[in-house]
Order: sequence, then structure tokens, then C-alpha cells
Amino acid sequence: THYTAGACTFIIEGCTNSTAYNYNPSANLDDSSCVDEPTARRRLLDDPLGAFAKAGGSDESSTPVLAVHGRLLAGSGTGCTLPQALNYDSTAVSDSGNCIFAVSGCPLSDAENYNELATSDDGSCIFAGCTDVGALNYASNATLLDDTCTYALKGCADPAAANYNSWAEESDGSCIYAGCVDPAAANYESNATESDLSCAAAVSGCMDTSASNYLAPATVDDGTCRFAGCL
Repeated sequence: THYTAGACTFIIEGCTNSTAYNYNPSANLDDSSCVDEPTARRRLLDDPLGAFAKAGGSDESSTPVLAVHGRLLAGSGTGCTLPQALNYDSTAVSDSGNCIFAVSGCPLSDAENYNELATSDDGSCIFAGCTDVGALNYASNATLLDDTCTYALKGCADPAAANYNSWAEESDGSCIYAGCVDPAAANYESNATESDLSCAAAVSGCMDTSASNYLAPATVDDGTCRFAGCL
């Protein structure tokens, strides 16, 4: 008992912090019992009929109502009360038993290891396909090589070559061109890769038909042409 100007003042212990959820305006001595709303909610969920619950009742929709010192908890319905759940309801005062938790796995339906229960992608998805960059059907997203790779048929794709293959889809540099491979021959072919024994020896002479010494067999003009006339 305190004496103030001859009058008795009685000590009332309780929470004197007006911002606390269990603030007691009648208390004049703080007893360190102050709690915030999450703590109050947790205690009520753990023991809704215990000493911490000072009042109870129901709202207009007959939903259970819990209170601390007559102060109703916000949102007094049911829901998932576990913070780690995906559907956690911070306003629920009683657990509905329908909490949904994250499941790591492959949530992509086109993957080999698709998990229909997965709610978060853990990077484990496996995609089968052709992983060979040299194949016609190379799949850049494939992580598992299967037997679907297809390749272009290689061979000589030039119809002018001696070994042309009509089925070749891609040239492999194997084309053979027959002709005279002797640069000194009169009929030398620069694109020939294989001799066909057709090389003819070069014949030097005058190749100008108007010259007096025109030589028809000549294949190389040697600058000897002579022309009749007054010198």
C-alpha cells in the first residue's frame, strides 16, 4: 500500500505499456507481462481456454472469438496458422488444418522427372533430347542425351563431279573432278583434282589468222606473227 497525501493508493500489477496487446489501463505497477499481438495469438492458439484468455464469445457469424483482457484479436476466424506454410493466414486464431507447404522439385510438365506436387523449382528438371551440336535436331535445352539425334548425309553434292552422290545433303569435300592437271598443258583445267590423261602438249606459234605465218595447231602465241605489206 502506498500513502499519497494521507490517502491509500493500492498497487495493481499488470502491463502498463499502452502499445502492448495486453495493456491494462488499471495497472500502476508493470509486472513485465506485456506481449505483442503475435505472441498473444500464439498463446491463445496453444491454450485457448487458459489463463491468458480473459474473455470469449462469438461474432455474428458464430466464428470463435478470442480476446486478451476483453480485447478481441483481429480476424478471429480459422485458417492456416503456421508461418512457414504457403497459405499462412496471419489473421486466423484457430488452425483449419489445411496448411500447404512448399515442395521442392521439378514443376515443369515436359521434364522427364516432372513432380506434380512440386511448388518450387529446385533446378533438377531433366529434359531428354539430342545434345550433339553437330546434329540436325540439336536441342539446346536438352540435359539428357537420347537416341534421337539425326545427321546430314555427307558426300559429294556437286552434280558436275565425277563421284556425285544424289543422296548427299552436305558436301564433305570428297568431290572428284577429272581433267588435265598439268599447268603446262594446253588444256590445263585449274579445277581438276584427278587426271583423265587428256593433257595436250602446248604448241607455240602465231595464233593470228590474218598473219602470213598463222599456225593453226598453235596453242600458245609466241609473238612471231608476220603480216604482209609495205614496211
